[in-house]
Amino acid sequence: MTVALHLDSNTKTMKKFFFIPTVVLCLTVAHGQTLDRFIFPKSGSKIFLVKEIGYDQLPVGEFISKDSGNTKLNEKIINELGLPFFQTVIKLNQCTRNFTSDTVGPNVLFLSTNEGGFIKHGLIIKEKNKEIKYPNLNYVDLVIDEKNISEAALSVYTHELGHVMMANIMSDLPQGESVLQHVSMGITDYKKAFSEGWGEHFQILTALNIPQYNSYFTHKNNYSNIALLWNFDNYSQN
Repeated sequence: MTVALHLDSNTKTMKKFFFIPTVVLCLTVAHGQTLDRFIFPKSGSKIFLVKEIGYDQLPVGEFISKDSGNTKLNEKIINELGLPFFQTVIKLNQCTRNFTSDTVGPNVLFLSTNEGGFIKHGLIIKEKNKEIKYPNLNYVDLVIDEKNISEAALSVYTHELGHVMMANIMSDLPQGESVLQHVSMGITDYKKAFSEGWGEHFQILTALNIPQYNSYFTHKNNYSNIALLWNFDNYSQN
């Protein structure tokens, strides 16, 4: 499969982005959790759930605790994010933040009440009687409920976290002009194809590496093996 990527004046930006694999190899291929202390600024600060409580020029949320309600759903989310593949991708994201010296603010999954499945920029977190603004924080916004979490909804998290990594490394990445739906086999413009292709590959890797997701998508779509959808050896694109 041959893919031509034409970004012309943005070549330097793209080269910058491809430092990510180096960061990945050097910092995240850790044995278990032995190197976590070198990756995350604080012990136990890998990922936080923040629920939406309002909007004040930026989304406003508060950390989810045992007293936040919907405890069983929150526990399911935390347990799934604790799976090895999710933990690896969360490490990758932290490495991109470390690489750009942008470590202000927590790693957040923002649980939206009405619209989700996006990368967001800027957040206000309310704690007790104070509000802390993180105007430059990139994070994932999702709507998660009891029904969709059983339908592998968190597989979207890694797709959007891929976009977060891109935003961390190169905030000036040009946006694609295409308005077509972005899917693995879809044809859009070069910029959108690069950006969404990056996210799509994180999502399929999640489906392949988390058994319950693999099983869900395989049976839902009546596939003999979901991996076959990503076997490009049978055709060529020039």
